[in-house]
Amino acid sequence: MKRWKDAPRIILVLGGAFAGGLAAEALSVPAGAVLGSLLGALAVNLWRPGRRLPKPFREVGKMLLGTVVGLSFAPELMSAILTLLLPVTVGVTLLIGIGLLVALALNRWFGWDMPTALYSSTPGGLSELALTAHEAGAQGHIVVAVHTVRVVIIVLLGPPVLTLLLGLWPDT
Repeated sequence: MKRWKDAPRIILVLGGAFAGGLAAEALSVPAGAVLGSLLGALAVNLWRPGRRLPKPFREVGKMLLGTVVGLSFAPELMSAILTLLLPVTVGVTLLIGIGLLVALALNRWFGWDMPTALYSSTPGGLSELALTAHEAGAQGHIVVAVHTVRVVIIVLLGPPVLTLLLGLWPDT
C-alpha cells in the first residue's frame, strides 16, 4: 500500500501540468503546451513539494515525447535532410563546439559539475534535456532552470529580434 500514498500528489501534479498546458495553449503562448505544463507542475510542486514522479510515469512521458518526435519524420523530411546534410553538419558541429566551451567555462569559473554544465549548455529541446540530464548524473533542476530561461527568452525576444534583423536585409 506504500505505493499509493503518493497518488494524491501525483494526481495534483499531473492536473496542474495539464491545466497549465491548456491555459498556455488557450492564450496562444508559443510552445504553450510545454511551457504551460512546466509552469503548472512547478506551481504545484512549490505549493506541495515532493519527490519526482515515479519512474513508470517518467518512462511513459519519454515514450510519448518520442512518438511526437518520430511522427515528424515524414518522407519529405528525410529527403530534405539528405540535401541539407553538409550545412546542417557544419551548423551542429559549431553548436556543439560552442556548447563545450560554455560547459568548460561553467565548470571552471562557476564550479558547476561537468554533467550539469554540459547538459545546461547543450543545444536542444527543454523536455528532452530535462528527461535525460538526471540519468546522466546532472543536477536536473539546474538544467531545467537554464533551458526554461532560454526557451522563455527565445519565445519572448525571438520574434522582435528576428523582425529587426530581417529589416537589415531588404532582399529577404
